[in-house]
Amino acid sequence: MPLKFTPGRAVYDPDRRMVLFLTRDDNMVVRCAVTGRALAAAAALHSLDKDKPLVVYRSLKVRIQAIAREKYRKRLRDEDGLVVVRRKDLGAV
Repeated sequence: MPLKFTPGRAVYDPDRRMVLFLTRDDNMVVRCAVTGRALAAAAALHSLDKDKPLVVYRSLKVRIQAIAREKYRKRLRDEDGLVVVRRKDLGAV
């Protein structure tokens, strides 16, 4: 079943330095995140303010969600089940 992302449901976690967002696989909630380092690197490439991670996420969310979807499909998750999009995953967005 393909992942279904909830529009507008993303929060910045300053302790983990990540933007967290949720998606669903049928009836199961899947937790996803993109690291602050990934967002800062992408911000520099797109002339966005790296100090506003949610703005950067929203600007690039289609790409970030596509990467999260692919990592989930390949079962590439952290030990706690979180699907994390990292700087190396974003590349030169």
